[in-house]
Amino acid sequence: MKSESAAARRLPQTAQHKAAMGKPSCSTTSKAGADLWRLIRNDSGSVLAVCPLAEDLAALRRILGRTRWNTREADSCREACTKIVEDPPDVILCDDHLPDGDWTKLLAEVSDSANHPSLIVASRLAEDGMWAEVLNLGAYDLLVKPFEAMEVYRVLGTALQRRRQRRCPAVGA
Repeated sequence: MKSESAAARRLPQTAQHKAAMGKPSCSTTSKAGADLWRLIRNDSGSVLAVCPLAEDLAALRRILGRTRWNTREADSCREACTKIVEDPPDVILCDDHLPDGDWTKLLAEVSDSANHPSLIVASRLAEDGMWAEVLNLGAYDLLVKPFEAMEVYRVLGTALQRRRQRRCPAVGA
């Protein structure tokens, strides 16, 4: 199912698209949600979404299209590695199972690089064992599917903040 062109596979990033999308309705249900949306709306960074399933990519397009994050897609470890070399992302959101491997293969590839992006694993399994494996092997977090917008914003937003802090540590710290 690789009928989409490379340009069509990029997540929407135009100002008109973002203005049309508006902010998520769930962001107004709590002060914490409103604060999170304010942070995300003004945040920038790059995300590589590595998902082989069209329905997961569609959900991510809908969710991430509302942000200022520069988001690209890949559907395999091989394609993701090529994109990482071409233009290293700040954060990688990777499905737990890919056609040519799994998230551990991608984690091993990026762990050796000087520009080590945070890797977030996406899985339908929310078991303690999976969470422990993800964290123990060095990934940033586990994101449960189906994707919920506010949880995607929270996890990716904190990963981007952490990465920024690693790049520019506080003076005197």
